[in-house]
Amino acid sequence: MGAYLRKYELVCEKSANYHIASRISEPGNIADILVNSIGVDKYMQEHFSIFVLDTKLNVVGYHEISRGTLNSSPVHPRDVFQAAIATPKCAAIIVTHNHPSGDPTPSRDDIELTKRLINGGEILGVPVMDHIITGDNNYISLKEYTDLF
Repeated sequence: MGAYLRKYELVCEKSANYHIASRISEPGNIADILVNSIGVDKYMQEHFSIFVLDTKLNVVGYHEISRGTLNSSPVHPRDVFQAAIATPKCAAIIVTHNHPSGDPTPSRDDIELTKRLINGGEILGVPVMDHIITGDNNYISLKEYTDLF
């Protein structure tokens, strides 16, 4: 994480405080937050969440959108963008989820969902900057892994 840290309250099922880099400059920043601060690699279910960014790529919000099962998590674009738009200063989002299997390789469903979210974001003016999948202290950035973005 960067030298400049800010303290944010992330609201999920219960509130907790996390230290988050003030600016997201690469996918590894998000993966580091997910694994080391939030602890998603310890979850036994898939958790789908979003990081909301302002115009300077500062994190201004974090929302857990859904919790699923061992190998899936139901996500609808309306839920993703409802949470994003409700966050003040929302200019873009990064979507994330974990793979409890430990293998962060995206599935066909992961790629199709990402396409839907990118299209929805274009319509709403809230670009999807990346989709980060974590597993066993590793991650894959769909922005780096695919040509979707």
